[in-house]
Amino acid sequence: MIKFIITLFLILSFSTQLFAEENDTIFSPGKIGITAITDSGSWWIGGILHIREDIAVKPAFLLYKRETDRKDDRYNSEADEIGFEIGIYYFFNSTRNFSIYTGPSFEYFWYSSETTYSDGDKYKEKEYEYTLLIRLGAQYMLSERFGFFADIGFGYIRTIEKDKSPYSDDTETTSNRYRTNGGVIGAVFYFN
Repeated sequence: MIKFIITLFLILSFSTQLFAEENDTIFSPGKIGITAITDSGSWWIGGILHIREDIAVKPAFLLYKRETDRKDDRYNSEADEIGFEIGIYYFFNSTRNFSIYTGPSFEYFWYSSETTYSDGDKYKEKEYEYTLLIRLGAQYMLSERFGFFADIGFGYIRTIEKDKSPYSDDTETTSNRYRTNGGVIGAVFYFN
C-alpha cells in the first residue's frame, strides 16, 4: 500500500509540473466527455458537457443485475437496479489541472429484488429513491483529456420501500431524511 501511495504521489507531482499553467483553464464551451463513477460498489456511466468555462452538466446512468445462488440450496436471489442522475455544476478556482466545483443534482434510483427459498416461498422487495443534493467536489486532470474527480453531497432523500412476503401482509414504508450522501469517486475522459 505504501508503494502505491508513493507511486501515485510521484505521478501526480510529475504530471502537475508538466501540465500546469498559471490561471489557464482547459474547459471551454462545448467541451464534452464521458465519466465512470463509483459510490460504494455501484458503477455509474455518464457524461459531462461544459456549457461555459465554469458551468457543466453531468448526467449519469446505472444499470445493474445481480444473481446469487447459495451453495447449500437454501435460497437464490435476483436483484435489479436502475438509476439516473443529472447535475449542473459551477467550476470555480479552476487552474489548468485542478478545479473545485459545486451545484445541485437530482437522482432517481429504483431497486427490485426477489428471493426464492428452497421450500418455494418468495420474498419481494422494491425501493424507489428520489434525491436532491448540493454537491461539493474537486476534479484533477492528469492531462488535457483525462482526470479524476471526487465529491460529496448533502440534501434531501425520499425513499419508498415495498415488501411482499408469504409470512406477513404487504408493507409500504416511506422515509424522508436530510443527510450527507456517501462520497463518489470517478474518472473523466474528454473527447475534445
